[in-house]
Amino acid sequence: MSRSSISFLNTPPRSQNDINRPKFQATSKQSTDPALLIPFSPKNEIILAFGIRRSFGTIRTTLILSDGQCPPNVMDKILNDNLDSLQQMLDAYDKKTLAAPPTPMGVKAFDLTEASLSNLLLLDSSVCKNLIRSFKEENVTWEQWSSDELREKIIQHYFEERINVIEILCYLFFLALDPDKVYHELAREIILNHFLDDTFKDKIFDQFKRKSQQDVPQNFLDADLATLWATQSIKEQKVLLDLLFLRYAVQSPEQSSHLLLLKFLNHLISTRFGRDQPTDRFLDPVGKEIVSQTHDLSQILVIIILFVEFNVDIILPSAPLSLKRPASQQDIMAINEVALKMGNDQTHGIFLWIWSSYLSHLQTYFDETGWPYAYQDLETIVNSITREFGIKAFKLNAIKYIHFVLTGSCFRPEEPYVTGYKLVFKHFFMSIFEAYEVNHLPDYEGLVECFALVFGEYGPCQEFWEEDFDHPKRRSLLDLAIARFPQQFGPLMRLLTALSANSVSAKYVFEFLQSFSVCCYLANDGQINVVQSGHYVVFASRPIKIFEDLYQKTITIPQGTYGNIVSLTNGNNIVRWKFNYSAWHLFANMLESFPMTQVDKPGSISSLSEDTIISRIRDILQLLHTVLTYAPNLVKPFIEHLESREEIIRYYTDFPSIIFAVIKHGFRFLNKTSHDEIELIACCLRCLKALLPHFGNEICSYLKHSRLLPEIVTTEGAISYAQSIDQLQYLLMERECISGTYPVTLAFLDLVICILSNIEQVELVPDTESPLDILHSCTYYVLYAIFVSYDHWRYNNSVEHVQVGRKCLEIFNRIMLGCPPGNEIPKHTDPMVSTKESLLQNSLRNNLSKSFLNEGGLYHALPLFSIIERGKEQRHYVERVSNYQMSQDSTELLELTLSFLLRLLKTRIKSGEVSWMEVSLLDRSSENYNSGLVATIASFIKCTDNLNISILSCELLTLIFTLATKSLSRWTSLGSLLGNGAESKSLLNLFLHRLKSEIQAPTLQVAILNFFTISTHAHIGLIIQGSYTFPDALDRKGKSKAVDANSFDSIIQIILDFLQDWENLQQEKPFLLLATIRFLDALWENSRNPDNGILKTLREDNKFWDNLAAILFGDLNTKIQPHKVLDLVQDRLISDVNDTVAQVCCYLNIKARVMRILAHEIYILTSFNRTKDTTDFLKVIPSGGLRTIFAEIKDSNKLTTWLKDFTSIDYDSTIQRSLYDIREHSFPWLKLQRLTIVCWNEDYDLSHLYGDNYMYDINLARKLLSLRNNSLDSEKLLHALCKENHHWSRIDAQVVLLRSWKYFMEAASDRLAGIIWTSKNKSDISWPILKGIAKRIEEETRDGHIIMMMIRDDLASLLLHLLERLSISEEPSIPDQAIHYTELINLLHNGIMSVIFPIRESVVERSTPQFHRPLLQSLLLCLRALRNTDSLLPHDSNDSNDASKILSGFRYTCRSLLTEISALLESLMSRKINDSAFEEDILTLVAILEKLIQPLCSPYPTVWLKILEDHHIIQLILSTFTHSLSLPWENRPIYTDSVMYFLLSLANVPVAAKQLYHDGIMTEFCNNRLAPALQKGDVQPNPKDDRHRVWCFMLAVLTSILCTIESKEKANYLRNVLGFINLFNNQILHAMACELPINMPYLEEIQRTTMLFHQLALHIGPSDEVEISRYYEESLTTLLAKINHLFTHPKYTSRMVLPLTPDEKELSTTPISDGIKPAFQRAMPSIDVTSPGSYEMNRFLQRVQQKLLIITRNILATYIHLANARDVLTMSIPIWSEQRIYFEALIKGSDEEPATIATLLELMDYGLTLLELWELSLSSNKIDDWQFWRVTWKTTATFVEMTFVLATSQLTSSFYSEPHKRKDIQDLMTDVKSRMVNVQRVIKKLLDTGARVETEELELKSVDIVLRGLQQFISKALGAI
Repeated sequence: MSRSSISFLNTPPRSQNDINRPKFQATSKQSTDPALLIPFSPKNEIILAFGIRRSFGTIRTTLILSDGQCPPNVMDKILNDNLDSLQQMLDAYDKKTLAAPPTPMGVKAFDLTEASLSNLLLLDSSVCKNLIRSFKEENVTWEQWSSDELREKIIQHYFEERINVIEILCYLFFLALDPDKVYHELAREIILNHFLDDTFKDKIFDQFKRKSQQDVPQNFLDADLATLWATQSIKEQKVLLDLLFLRYAVQSPEQSSHLLLLKFLNHLISTRFGRDQPTDRFLDPVGKEIVSQTHDLSQILVIIILFVEFNVDIILPSAPLSLKRPASQQDIMAINEVALKMGNDQTHGIFLWIWSSYLSHLQTYFDETGWPYAYQDLETIVNSITREFGIKAFKLNAIKYIHFVLTGSCFRPEEPYVTGYKLVFKHFFMSIFEAYEVNHLPDYEGLVECFALVFGEYGPCQEFWEEDFDHPKRRSLLDLAIARFPQQFGPLMRLLTALSANSVSAKYVFEFLQSFSVCCYLANDGQINVVQSGHYVVFASRPIKIFEDLYQKTITIPQGTYGNIVSLTNGNNIVRWKFNYSAWHLFANMLESFPMTQVDKPGSISSLSEDTIISRIRDILQLLHTVLTYAPNLVKPFIEHLESREEIIRYYTDFPSIIFAVIKHGFRFLNKTSHDEIELIACCLRCLKALLPHFGNEICSYLKHSRLLPEIVTTEGAISYAQSIDQLQYLLMERECISGTYPVTLAFLDLVICILSNIEQVELVPDTESPLDILHSCTYYVLYAIFVSYDHWRYNNSVEHVQVGRKCLEIFNRIMLGCPPGNEIPKHTDPMVSTKESLLQNSLRNNLSKSFLNEGGLYHALPLFSIIERGKEQRHYVERVSNYQMSQDSTELLELTLSFLLRLLKTRIKSGEVSWMEVSLLDRSSENYNSGLVATIASFIKCTDNLNISILSCELLTLIFTLATKSLSRWTSLGSLLGNGAESKSLLNLFLHRLKSEIQAPTLQVAILNFFTISTHAHIGLIIQGSYTFPDALDRKGKSKAVDANSFDSIIQIILDFLQDWENLQQEKPFLLLATIRFLDALWENSRNPDNGILKTLREDNKFWDNLAAILFGDLNTKIQPHKVLDLVQDRLISDVNDTVAQVCCYLNIKARVMRILAHEIYILTSFNRTKDTTDFLKVIPSGGLRTIFAEIKDSNKLTTWLKDFTSIDYDSTIQRSLYDIREHSFPWLKLQRLTIVCWNEDYDLSHLYGDNYMYDINLARKLLSLRNNSLDSEKLLHALCKENHHWSRIDAQVVLLRSWKYFMEAASDRLAGIIWTSKNKSDISWPILKGIAKRIEEETRDGHIIMMMIRDDLASLLLHLLERLSISEEPSIPDQAIHYTELINLLHNGIMSVIFPIRESVVERSTPQFHRPLLQSLLLCLRALRNTDSLLPHDSNDSNDASKILSGFRYTCRSLLTEISALLESLMSRKINDSAFEEDILTLVAILEKLIQPLCSPYPTVWLKILEDHHIIQLILSTFTHSLSLPWENRPIYTDSVMYFLLSLANVPVAAKQLYHDGIMTEFCNNRLAPALQKGDVQPNPKDDRHRVWCFMLAVLTSILCTIESKEKANYLRNVLGFINLFNNQILHAMACELPINMPYLEEIQRTTMLFHQLALHIGPSDEVEISRYYEESLTTLLAKINHLFTHPKYTSRMVLPLTPDEKELSTTPISDGIKPAFQRAMPSIDVTSPGSYEMNRFLQRVQQKLLIITRNILATYIHLANARDVLTMSIPIWSEQRIYFEALIKGSDEEPATIATLLELMDYGLTLLELWELSLSSNKIDDWQFWRVTWKTTATFVEMTFVLATSQLTSSFYSEPHKRKDIQDLMTDVKSRMVNVQRVIKKLLDTGARVETEELELKSVDIVLRGLQQFISKALGAI
């Protein structure tokens, strides 16, 4: 066998231990997964190459699974370090240097020590040490196992290591044969230097021979482990034979003269080619299956060894004579001697046959060249022994036995070396054919079948056409089949079907069948004439139709055609006719004719075979399917060839209709018991699949109108299905389920997959019937007829069970992915794309999602759950059944199931509705059948053999826990989803182990960290705290319990290791570093107690903070060079800058997360102590590294630097416009929405990563574009899409960084008070930052794209937050701050008035995001901050130029803002539809308007009033107010109160008050839904429906207008007010009645009422006085008496005043300030201020007291004006008898009657008491509510002054008008005068205190002056008397 011929190893080997490994593809320099695009870091290289010795399992995994990621130099080091063990193979374990004398294994419990293991395995102690180490690394939960379980597991590990050694060598040989592999040169060098010598072959054979002769050791027999040892023994034999096969596969025949064949053959004879095993009695079915494989391999090895060592290939007759070199006679005779002893066992037949052929070739060679003397002995016997060996072989049924071997497990399609095995048998048969006449060989049909098995799938069919076809002897079997065709139909069809098993061969077969020159068919005597010259030569006397008795349309043998009679059958002649015809034409005619055949028609009148009507059609369809499947580009030539026939009957452009006719007719045969009918329909469906890319619409249309599938019923857009049994379902239930085989179902599933894969092509054809209905029928049938029940069907072959499920899941995944084109099985990394603009795909996806998530419930989901449950035992199951196909399909099924479940839950999380699926997954109750499903999914982290399943496990857990925290937040036991405490701990250890060890799989590491992160968000203590028992660590609320810090060292160390190597990770594994930092961010955010667990350890680690500091303060580089190249790597596009994009974007994200961690840390550090001292803050930081970070931020002015860097967004609209232009001009049919990737989360969705496929799926675009074949324009679009993806990747990362910086700024400003605003040199940096943010808002002039509006919104909300914090923390206003605020308002004005971002679009049209809100609220804050700063801003135009410009510019800005705000408010308030979404905006706008009309902003009321009038603001405000009263209180707009306050502000401005009056404010106040209740006097305080407050507001507005309205309007207004009072008389009288008990809102109403009557007293004329005199003469004076009673009876008052609101109730239980208590005890000793629970004076009563003082002041002021009491201060003696007397000169008073002079005297006494309390309180500095008391003191001073003035006035009037009372009046006047002296004394003391009463000094001096004046007046008045 030549070296060039051994190219058959085109697939890598699989492990015998782990045979469910995926197939591996050739490695490329780039990977399609950005997260996998990671070579080993230097650190990882050192660990793997120079660290602790790795297990052979790890080396094998690294070699096979690393996909070239481990650098060749590192791999070379690894292999050479273990070269000695590799050379020794199993001998490396068979050295016997025991640690202790062997003892029986069952004596005591097994413990994992070197001595115990050495005793157990009889193994060298040094080997035991390495075994134990590797075992512990790979089984992190080994401590939880029992002694027996541990013993069995370590034995299995040891056995796996033995096999791994051999498999490493096998893979090295495989790599040496494949130059496309990364490690090819490395492997080739190792093989050439160390494993090509003859001793290595002998070593393999010796170890194989030894294993095949060993029996089970006694110690394994004693421990009941005999089956385990026996199975391992046969496995080792099998892999040793694999290695020996590969060793011969790489050797050229001339390389060695050393012969192994003789030894090998003798050994095989002794063991019946491996069938006889000494351990046979202990083997289970798995072991017996491997024995069968060992036997088959032995047969193959005998052949390949013979060919290599005896140069069989070059001794063939067809080989060049110059190359022929026969083996020596000695070697040949030695084999002859062995062969002569053979023949008594079937296992000998194969070798005897091939040996006889070799001897035949040798004889032919020497007959031609002459027999040399050295071969004389052989010459004498060669002829006889050749015949003898051949006869023996035939007697042993060699052909049948070959068929047995070829149908064994070694020749399954998934077997790693099946191509090589078939190539060996190809050479076997070529040797046979050159030695024998094929037509003389027995069992012709068996030989055909063997040939087909060899040359079929994965066979050397192409080599046959290119190497063997030109040799007549080698193609003799094919020639024989052709010579008998079509009379003998099946053999040729079988051969040609096998010989078309790849694309090249399919083309050869297609061309071969186009022209046949021989046609073997029967003819009766009436159809032929005999040619005279030859008895067997005939010609056709008339045209003869082939199969005319069966098919109506076939080809015709022309009249006059010559032929040879080859045989006679039943009176008919079998004639080989000679004429040219196309077999394809024959096939097409037969297919067309089939529907017209009769069901009960016999197969043929006379034939040479058992062909039937159905079998012929089936064979045609099988051949057609094979050719068109392997060479789909032949469909068009095939149709053209059919139509090229001269006597064409029809056009074949509708060829699928023929197939459907065959299907329809085939169902008529189903009543028969034969399986051919089912296979026929299956073949039809397979052909339809092959034709579908070219006849998509026709096939879909025929499917729709056939009865194969359920009928679709569409009602009002909803899809339903007719309840009927369709043909496919009938066939499934009545035939396939009964027979246990499912060819039709599998073929149908393949057809559906093909339709979904070609849906774009189907839809591209214009004016065709939509396939929508048929696809819904297909998916309905797949889901409801197949998937929900397939688990319960009967299966002859368990592989079909898995295949049905796998194909169903492939269909479901394709639908969820949006039906992408292409035949590849969906990968879990394939992103979901939007289907909104694709009606068909969207409908399919939605219906499928609903079926599983909501409508179907357990009925649909149970098969999914069953697959997952079976998956956890998959590896054990695969080992048990030892079925490679089952292994591969089972793995794919599990992966597809997890992928589908993941995609289902993604659609669920996007919809936001809780689904049945997640409830079932999360329900841990015993009633839930699937209660352990989440734990099962988590257990897939153990699946080290399939990386995808482990990744999917983590992704699913991440998504499930996300759903749990969002939709099922009340579930209190999320941690129990992973099992009990021990199970949870075990799983966590597995996750941590893989996180640490999977350095070659960064995607898995990222997935694990994502799961940890989400678990942290879910407050699962298992993850937050470490690997201890969950229930004892953290409850659902996140409360930590004390745990041992050592229990979570592993996770800490992993995190610290990652961070320590952060620079390498950033370059090589940026997504892993990002996931690490993201986990830390979640840890800080969600840990409730920072002093426990992992967080405490990390916070105190200086290296940790040093690494974060290096990341944070590193250079910020956002530059990404435009890509230049898009390479197609493993069928996926990769740009040349994909890595760079990922690195840059991840680094921005990483910086962002570090910023968030610092923000969280600020919250932690200040959670118990908010400090204003920088030094103190730094002192509480636990780590020096963290302290350095904050110091660096503060000292290096990082905040201003970050403001510039972190708010910069590199958005470029031209990139997007360019993409849109290319699409619109060149690809209008392609919607970008079709390419838009849908992700469930920006952080955790692994199918949505920064880089080439961030926003648009360019790989999907490439597939869609390939359908149009416009390569140039397609390339432009793909580059534009890639550029846009890079563009948006960077933008997203920058936005994340901006928002994290915003979060940090908010945290710092919130918790660090003024610290953040102070730089190193103590300067204030707050205003530069605030202005900088405002300028960024102003400078943002790029077009109004959504992303820029989001940035604008973020900046505005940050500005708002900072302003809020600043306004809380800053000192009283100073001129500079006032100027800063005005400048900030100017900047905000520019941002609000932006043309690019019209704020009206955001406010009115509700653009998203609504960036206007924080802008307007920031403006409002600034305006509020300018209150009381009027004097601080320059007003004089003679001031400095800059200062004057500030004010003028500010007022210009305010005027501009007033116009814009008014317009916005008008547009919102004019809307007819009430929308709660606008309420907050109206609230803000009204509040801003209120500030903008203040004098500082707008000094000219006429100007701003004109603006308000232009926009109808006042009318709208009034209408809004009235409308709000018509609504239920709970439905009132939130801006109603602001509207009222705005009206009140307007009422305080004369011109505005006038406008309010003219706009009908009185009408609105008197005509509303509140008026009826007011008329009845029923409006009472009610916290739940506080319309009482509205009434108080109305009184306030009326009073303000009365104060400010212009005089010319006052008379009319007064009449309206009087009408208002009369209208609501009952409500007013109720207020004045002051009915007890009272409350604060009631007192507020009384206050507002007294203020109104005070203003009426000032403005009322004599004509109106009579109308309201009753109020002044009775109501008000009686009210004063009642209030006086409350003053003088504080104990009673404390019981009569009730708190209503929660705040009032809290105040009522809060004692007065400790600083004022001593003063109270001295001034008011009767009041209890110290007894908790019974305070007679508390903070609530303080406020009541103050309110009563204000009411009393209002009443006193009213009567002072009515009685002209101020005249007493003029020092004149008027005609007092003419003054009105309201207070009788009585010495007693009552609270039920109008007040008297005695009432006023009591008020004087109360005022004096308050003054004394004031004076006594000045000695205390501990009064925490001093500002409140200052208001009380001021009010008291005014109150005292008014009391004395009114009393003096009224007494004087009484004195002159009532002479009979003068004595009493004099006494009362004396009492007044004495009280004056007492008050003056106290006032003098107060004034003497100086600074303590500075703010009240004016009031005190006024009282003193007035009292002195009154004293003089009294003296003068009384003296005059």
